[in-house]
Amino acid sequence: MTNRITQTILIAFCIIALTASTGCRDGTAIFVTDAKFLFAQEGTVVVFPRCEHEWLDDAVDAVFLTDVHRNAVALARQSNAKLVIVSEAEKEFLLDPQGVFWNDYLVRGRFNEESLAPTNRPFAPFPSDVEIRGVRGGDVIEVGDVKFHVLETPGKGRNSISYYVDIDIKDFLAPEDLAEFEEHFDIKDWRIAFVGDLIHGDGKIANLFDLQDNFPEANIGPYHGFMARVPRLIASLEKIRAVKPTFLVSSRTAFIGCLHGGGIDEAIDTLIARLRAVYRNYLSTSALWWYFGEDRMNASATAILGEDFDPTQLDRMPKAKQFQNPDWLIGFSTTRMIISETGDAFVMDVSDDRVAERIINMHRNGEIKNVGGMFVTHYHHDHNAGVPKVSEFFSVPVYGTELVADILERPGAYRMPCLQNIVVPVVRKKDGETMQWNEFEFTFFDFPGQTLYHNALLVRRGDERPIFFIGDSFTPTGIDDYCAWNRNFLKKDKGYLYCLDKIRSIEPLPLLVNAHVDLPFEMDAERLDYIERALRERMELLADLLAVPEINFGLDHAWCRFDPFVAEFQPGEEITLKMVITNHFDESSEFRIELEWDKAFPFHITPSESVRELTVEPGRERSIEWTLTPKDGHAISEEVKIGFLSARVTSGDSLTGRSEAVMKMSSSGHIVINSPEF
Repeated sequence: MTNRITQTILIAFCIIALTASTGCRDGTAIFVTDAKFLFAQEGTVVVFPRCEHEWLDDAVDAVFLTDVHRNAVALARQSNAKLVIVSEAEKEFLLDPQGVFWNDYLVRGRFNEESLAPTNRPFAPFPSDVEIRGVRGGDVIEVGDVKFHVLETPGKGRNSISYYVDIDIKDFLAPEDLAEFEEHFDIKDWRIAFVGDLIHGDGKIANLFDLQDNFPEANIGPYHGFMARVPRLIASLEKIRAVKPTFLVSSRTAFIGCLHGGGIDEAIDTLIARLRAVYRNYLSTSALWWYFGEDRMNASATAILGEDFDPTQLDRMPKAKQFQNPDWLIGFSTTRMIISETGDAFVMDVSDDRVAERIINMHRNGEIKNVGGMFVTHYHHDHNAGVPKVSEFFSVPVYGTELVADILERPGAYRMPCLQNIVVPVVRKKDGETMQWNEFEFTFFDFPGQTLYHNALLVRRGDERPIFFIGDSFTPTGIDDYCAWNRNFLKKDKGYLYCLDKIRSIEPLPLLVNAHVDLPFEMDAERLDYIERALRERMELLADLLAVPEINFGLDHAWCRFDPFVAEFQPGEEITLKMVITNHFDESSEFRIELEWDKAFPFHITPSESVRELTVEPGRERSIEWTLTPKDGHAISEEVKIGFLSARVTSGDSLTGRSEAVMKMSSSGHIVINSPEF
């Protein structure tokens, strides 16, 4: 079977693309040498032998991967190549994905993650007759007459690599066309750099959450490492610039730069400037100034903004005023306890069993008479790990709004940072619902601040100033939006903009209590307005930075997600699986879901079930459901049988997302994939 591409089409394709600054949206590009065709798509370069003006797609020479993610690997598999080139650091993901990632991740890694590990990984190894060759920066791989030079370019991917090749323009054109081409372009040789997800368009990136990581320059861990990969991303961009490519091919943009201008330099400079503008904006309202202090935060700023960063020139929200705790409030660790005149206590958040035991001992020692109820602000492990022990000992309910109830009751269904595998049953309260507890009036509110799944408790006693227990959402220096995996949306009536309006709506203005801050503090109108202006400015900055049609798709790693993420079942059992989609568009939108599964997948999926469509209203979350029936012959053994299901979710031509689910047939043993094919 052959795919014929005439020189006329090639000439038109190349000239049109090279005279545009951003090129094709899907990152597809084709190049020709004397002996080879190079086909680039989604961060993958496939090298075919050339026979006259055709390539032979059943005779692939090699596949080059810039990152090991499942869509790129799928393209590599479809090519039937016998040689796959990949970063040495990620080689094992193709040889033994279960041993190097999935086994440990599913047993130990997926809970208590401070920054989510990429799960867009291969499920099954490549066949043994395929050579997987790991490469490092500086290596040169020759395939026929093409030399691929390897650059290590971490950025969106921790171990991403790029390649560049040199191609003589004469290889593209017939002699009669060459003279006309040379009249328009003064470059005879092309240096093409394949950069994966390093940069897109005129200076954009795919999303913000993939920049979350350790921040060694500031001694900051991955959970608090907002945009921590930016210094490495900038260094990688400069490494690309230094080899002086004619143009770039990214996973989303076929051609960055042009033959008659400074397109590549402009795109790189633009991306660096946009990244720095977003980080400067973030620093202006960051809660981390309170937690980590000036030295560590200035170190992070210098690493991203450059050595000429001047802290005195950074615009920052004025620090909020603090007040003394009321006499009825005591706290330790992340726990806050309201002590009633009756001697009973109402407990909010319990970080672990050690703190739970302390509360129980307070009762035994007569410091508190009893515990009359509990409230959990959010699902993070430093807030709920000790809740079941206290709730069980005192036989009291745990209250919360619907926004947090499901993730507390079904933590295994979700993929979120700092998620503990502890089930906390919740007595659900409606947003705004009021409850009297002794002399206190409680009002429960949704409060999607630090994380989407977060609520808050407003407490009033008589004529006293109300106290608003807001979990981890604000400190006296700003807002806790330092983890881009927490699903912090930026939109009217969403995320922190919603929280700001909620605080403003309370009269008189409440004092705020953060579980990690000893004293209450006041976010007055000046500071609330300051934060809102900063967030609205950030929305504009992100619209320039992110290569998505609506910024929240680039802020939300879980806009399309399977529920549950991991489903355990017994032989013969059916499984109900949902695809949950959050529509961040301003209008109702159609989403197309295409399922993919390995041959060992232990459930039937018919062709009609494998492609579904779902309409979701603007700003809403909707789901579509499958009931999966098991295949015959899949019985429990000493080994853990695993089935993987992935989905490609699209909306029109402008939005693509991916998600995965794991079907687990037992809870002991080690994970085995029954087939190497996917």
